[in-house]
Amino acid sequence: MWGGVICDSLDVTCAPGVDFETTLAGLSDVLLAAEFSQVAEGLWSGGDGGTVKIGVTAYGGRHAGRFSASGQALAHLRAHALFMDYLAVLSGVPHRVTRLDAALDVPEDGADAIQRLRGEYPQGRVKLSHKPVRTECRLAHRDGDGRETGTFYVGHRKRAEVSAAVYDKRWEQFTRKGVELGEPRTRYELRVRSGVKPTLRDAAEPDRLFWHYMAPALLPAPPAGEVPPWEPGWGDGWAC
Repeated sequence: MWGGVICDSLDVTCAPGVDFETTLAGLSDVLLAAEFSQVAEGLWSGGDGGTVKIGVTAYGGRHAGRFSASGQALAHLRAHALFMDYLAVLSGVPHRVTRLDAALDVPEDGADAIQRLRGEYPQGRVKLSHKPVRTECRLAHRDGDGRETGTFYVGHRKRAEVSAAVYDKRWEQFTRKGVELGEPRTRYELRVRSGVKPTLRDAAEPDRLFWHYMAPALLPAPPAGEVPPWEPGWGDGWAC
């Protein structure tokens, strides 16, 4: 289980006044090398529907750039060994990470995982950070065995600085895409926003951030010493 955490979504905002055109040119080179296609202004597509969105906002005559990469886009970059190159371009300019998702797939039946979590938290509250937050389940009956499965949400996905989701990855892939993964698989996904001060180093090395919030609330902690502790902003100034 340990060491399998990936960055599954990444939003980065560059500071106003940054040389946006140079940053854009660097990212374009990386995306073209990874066989992305520019399908519209500010929108690149690659892999199995993955997207990178690049936008510009004006602040008093200066420009701030926002760069948003989906999980599938990041997987496509990793498959082409260009994920670190993508981060390197962003790390070269003043920026902040406004959203980062970190995910781990576990060989566990999703129905078992959700049943376990509902039993552990019958009051519908889980403590990921400073205080307990509400949970929500979105469930359906699986074809074949008829068991309830779906997604166990922790915290508000759009507003909370820290939230999580646990879902039946095998069932999700089959119902959405018709893809049969074979073995049972459950995804544990953490989402953090700028308030907890994630960095690009967390995108490159997401294990510390993931386990800081996910264990022991949703998963057993790794063995002592396996994963170093995480602190907000620990990767500030880091460059690839």
